[in-house]
Amino acid sequence: MLSRYKDQLNRPLTLINQRNTGVAKARNNAIDAATGRYVWLLDADDELAENSIAAVLTYLTERQPELLLGSHVNVKPDGKRKTIARKSASDNRLENFIAYLDKTMPMMHGAFVVKRALIQHYPYPEDLSHAEDIPVFAWLVANTNPQIIPDALVNIHKHASSRRHNSSAAIETGMQLVDTLFDGKYLSNEYLAYKDWYKAYRVSSLFRTCCAANDYQQAKKLYAELFKLSPGRALRWKTLRKRIRIIFKV
Repeated sequence: MLSRYKDQLNRPLTLINQRNTGVAKARNNAIDAATGRYVWLLDADDELAENSIAAVLTYLTERQPELLLGSHVNVKPDGKRKTIARKSASDNRLENFIAYLDKTMPMMHGAFVVKRALIQHYPYPEDLSHAEDIPVFAWLVANTNPQIIPDALVNIHKHASSRRHNSSAAIETGMQLVDTLFDGKYLSNEYLAYKDWYKAYRVSSLFRTCCAANDYQQAKKLYAELFKLSPGRALRWKTLRKRIRIIFKV
């Protein structure tokens, strides 16, 4: 299909055919093979929003940002759409780093454009089987001053089989994500100081994932670990309520 599409174009198109070793390797190879100053990555369930290319090209030409963040549109299986407007970024890189990790400044493929040389310096970790984008996004916001474009850049089609909702893969990755993210090669000491905080956040997130997947035995173990790491977070009502419900499920 791609070969036929390539024949219809009036411009070069490079097709990369490689053994399936994960999306991180595929993205890194594609970025290395690219020749432009900027890269704009899409996942399999992403679709560029109408007029987004023109809006991005105008912004890149006028401002030449290192990292450009835009809004996005969530599209449900029934066709309902919800625009998630991009909020402004702080001038303080540490604030942006924390905001990204606690999901108050979300980033996702399709809704960001970055200088190719920059993302080559922060490659996707190929040893992670899931959530390999989280460290890359964290490293980028920690080491750049992102600029904001208000336009919606991508339509993200939501569906149950998406890797974003793969609980088994999330559990398998576990705490490896934390160690990969908090790497002194990419983060200075002021960022590394937040490792324990994020570890508790990650355990809390995995606990919720297991609850949603009805994996109550694993959820019990994660809640116990969360309580050791951060009793305050474990006793938050939304989290505690899930733990109480598990008592009646197991």
